[in-house]
Amino acid sequence: MKNIMCTSGATLVCIVVIAFASCGDQSTEPSGPYDCMSLERSGGGALAFTVTPTIVSGTFQVSVTHRDFRDTSIVISLVNNTAIAASVDALTRALGGEYQIKGDFKQSLLPTGTWVRVYMMQRKSKEEVTNVELRNRLLAFEEIVRSRL
Repeated sequence: MKNIMCTSGATLVCIVVIAFASCGDQSTEPSGPYDCMSLERSGGGALAFTVTPTIVSGTFQVSVTHRDFRDTSIVISLVNNTAIAASVDALTRALGGEYQIKGDFKQSLLPTGTWVRVYMMQRKSKEEVTNVELRNRLLAFEEIVRSRL
């Protein structure tokens, strides 16, 4: 940290400079805890759902709201087991704010026919997961949900 000497005439300027300097390096990383995870696939294989923890440890409620270009209302219960343990662990840690959700992932701008976005939701706001490692782990929930439909 630099030593800044201020004269009485420049005190106000020094205060403003110090205030801006201390605010300049603030992270914009959202923090948990989050209420649920949301996955939205548009285009081919359209699917949208949320995964919300229940009051029973290791159990989640999946609410499917969109499937194959149609609105729907399907509720599935997921219970942690060895087959989905890695995905559940990543989700649980992300919901608790233990993962950085911002990263380098960028959606393709090419007309690929399908796009998938993963969000961590907190109340009514949602933050897209662009941390590549976390995003890849959470994408496994799409396969888990599809296998139960």
